[in-house]
Amino acid sequence: MNADSIAGLDSNSDLLPGIYEGGFKLWECTHDLLEYLSDNIVFNNGDKVFEIGCGSGLLGIQCLLRGAHCVHFQDFNLDVLKWFTIPNIAINCSGVSDKQALFQTRCNFFFGDWRNVKQQLAELNLKYDYIFSSETIYNTQNYSAFVELVKSCLASNGVAFIAAKSYYFGVGGGMHDFEQFIQNDDRLQSSVCATIDASVPRQIIKLHFKA
Repeated sequence: MNADSIAGLDSNSDLLPGIYEGGFKLWECTHDLLEYLSDNIVFNNGDKVFEIGCGSGLLGIQCLLRGAHCVHFQDFNLDVLKWFTIPNIAINCSGVSDKQALFQTRCNFFFGDWRNVKQQLAELNLKYDYIFSSETIYNTQNYSAFVELVKSCLASNGVAFIAAKSYYFGVGGGMHDFEQFIQNDDRLQSSVCATIDASVPRQIIKLHFKA
């Protein structure tokens, strides 16, 4: 691991903006989105999936196991992908007969901030039928980069599912602010898929292009 990731693990904070974005922790909304995915989404053989801010990669792994054609994983920190995401894929997909094909043709990995990842995906002309992201919209300053990434790589008839808390104390963002941000977007629209009652309520919303 590099020094930045180790600093993130040793810090009393789960986030060091621009250095470590919490990728080594499994967050509550990931469980919410895993349950929703299992109960409501059926993949076709050709479906392409992108998990933004993947951390453990559990959402993408669930998609692989449920028949998605390929899943691409993104996290801010390269070390999260190397030491957390990829080992989790290997462990949870141990029943897959062709491991070489799994990692060579069904999985791909991107790291860095969302603006750079957007450029990489555009150069590769990658579009996804499904995008999943959990606990990534805690900082209002990053909403524009996040939404532009989604719009740039979501297929014309694709759907993005975003899970988050209503508010993130000490950071300032949350689902309410994000939904208001989407309301002002000229291409995307959102709808609430699920609300989880808790001391800090959590929600899952669906994004797609306007008709």
